[in-house]
Amino acid sequence: VTDMQAPTAVCKDLVVDLAALQCASGALSGAQEVPANASAATGSFKTTFNSATNELTVNLNFANLSAPITVAHIHNAPAGSNGPVILDFTPTIAKVSTGSYTNTFVLTAPQAAALLAGNTYINIHSSVFPGGEVRGQIPAPSNCTAAYIVAAQVNGGSVDNCPASLTYSASTTIFDCSNLGENNVTLTVRDGAGNTSTCVSEVTVRDVTAPTFTCPAPITVASCDNV
Repeated sequence: VTDMQAPTAVCKDLVVDLAALQCASGALSGAQEVPANASAATGSFKTTFNSATNELTVNLNFANLSAPITVAHIHNAPAGSNGPVILDFTPTIAKVSTGSYTNTFVLTAPQAAALLAGNTYINIHSSVFPGGEVRGQIPAPSNCTAAYIVAAQVNGGSVDNCPASLTYSASTTIFDCSNLGENNVTLTVRDGAGNTSTCVSEVTVRDVTAPTFTCPAPITVASCDNV
């Protein structure tokens, strides 16, 4: 049985407020693999971590892999070492050579500790490089002002002839002060047969935190008589 019918993507708009989070970013390359390889593929990532909920949001872009992705993960190890898988991208990442991926995970306490220590890395595998084609170490996150969403928040009721198989991804899930105002976010809806459909949501980013002003110490000014 073959399903050739694409889902119908339906979007809804969303308003999000910037908040205090912890952010990290970096690049992926074959040179960071252990051992290093000569792949011409590239990649980049952004992450936000909410310490109140242990939610980690990942925005990942990759290009020019030698072959489509087979599996992709976050591993636990410092730079220069290999370590075990702790988060799996494989079920929902598109098996392509150039693309993007977004998702939000709730970390366990040991996973959060590894992330905060800078001991995690993203690894994308392909059939040409089964041990990993490009890798990017996630640096220990630093304080930032940002907001994050999950793709389901901009889904306005997408439908398909086989609805149980639908998965959702958004073109952008992390926002910062440079994104204040209205932002177009593309929602991609994929069914179990690989058929896709897209729509565009308007995500409005607000800054609701008042600035903090610190008054200077009292100043004594000398003046002349009769002034």
